Amino acid sequence: METRHVKIEYDSGLTSKKELLSSEINLLNIVRRLKNYRVLRRKEMASKNSLNREMKALRTKFGLLEASFPNQKELKVKDDKRKNKVKKGKVSKADVHDELDEIRKKLERLEGK
Repeated sequence: METRHVKIEYDSGLTSKKELLSSEINLLNIVRRLKNYRVLRRKEMASKNSLNREMKALRTKFGLLEASFPNQKELKVKDDKRKNKVKKGKVSKADVHDELDEIRKKLERLEGK
């Protein structure tokens, strides 16, 4: 292999060395950050996996708890009773308009004083 030499001024050689060293520092920082990222990513995946296991356990517990509740048919009867109560308490549109008129009249009286 043939060796060749190039003549470089001292200042340009020094700046080239500085640039090369700063590039090496930047590359080492990138490598360090990548390693840190990989560690954090592994921790994240472990946390997600444990969370998934916990959620599956909770789902099974909720399933068992739901199975221990009474049948849905009984609950529907109770819901129907509640709906009937709400329907009885409904206010007609005419009543609402009458109340609005009364409130407007009271406001007019107060403004007149």
